[in-house]
Amino acid sequence: MKTIILPGYSEHNRKWVMEVAEKIDVDHEVKPVLWDHWTDKSIGFSIEEKVEKVINLAGSDKINLIAKSIGTLVTALLISRIPQEIERVILCGIPLKDITPQQIIFYREALPTFPSEKIICFQNRNDPHGSYKEIDAFIRSINPAISLVEKLRNDHEYPYFGEFQGFLSQDGQI
Repeated sequence: MKTIILPGYSEHNRKWVMEVAEKIDVDHEVKPVLWDHWTDKSIGFSIEEKVEKVINLAGSDKINLIAKSIGTLVTALLISRIPQEIERVILCGIPLKDITPQQIIFYREALPTFPSEKIICFQNRNDPHGSYKEIDAFIRSINPAISLVEKLRNDHEYPYFGEFQGFLSQDGQI
């Protein structure tokens, strides 16, 4: 088992991904993903390449995924590609305002197929990339059984480490 942490696009997310890796306490390997375009600006951001990178990182292990922002889009594709290898999914800050209609389809195809009790979404009330109200309507239109937790922040930061820990624990309670 591995827990893989997928950050948002901006290098600003390096702090978040490392903090999540440091603060969650699980009895298996935790792998924070650092996007290669953070260190080499000539590298583009290909969702498909990121999906392949995570599949290679997972190897033959079962995985949990904790994803923020564009990492949630990578997660949607992973759910479509390797659903049997994924145990639990935590989505933070779905960037509905920043993705294309073609990318929205990835969520619409993946989220109804994954067991709703194994996925949770955290969305800040006034996240500039997609408010709680917008994400609530979006998630409800895809799979109303998915838990969506409203957080009372006005930004795109997701420091909910204790709640991540609770969801990853055996009982799945937060």
